Amino acid sequence: MMIFLAAYRINYRTNQKMNQIIDGKAIAQLVNLETADKVKALKLKHQTPGLAVVLVGNDPASQVYVNNKVKMCAELGIHSEKHELSADSTTEQVISLIRQLNQNPDIDGVLCSRRRRRRLTKRR
Repeated sequence: MMIFLAAYRINYRTNQKMNQIIDGKAIAQLVNLETADKVKALKLKHQTPGLAVVLVGNDPASQVYVNNKVKMCAELGIHSEKHELSADSTTEQVISLIRQLNQNPDIDGVLCSRRRRRRLTKRR
């Protein structure tokens, strides 16, 4: 199954949209190959990139998203850590964990996935 994305760019001479079909799956594979090569080059220098993923709550869509990130890290040779916090965790608890992860020399990036609470606010 191939997934095609429609993209457009603007022709600045005529100011008209120019449609172009791109193969999103092929582009993703190319990006992943390039990333894997960069990871291998870093590992030759004894530097393994690391990603910490923080999942707050048990939203099924967030769980799938986070698990896909961990899986992709494994495929690319990137070190990953998954941290799960309960849905009733406070902002201070989440920030505290992120601060700890920022101090970890094995971690180069932190991804926090938390379902946003819906708030209706009145705009004035």
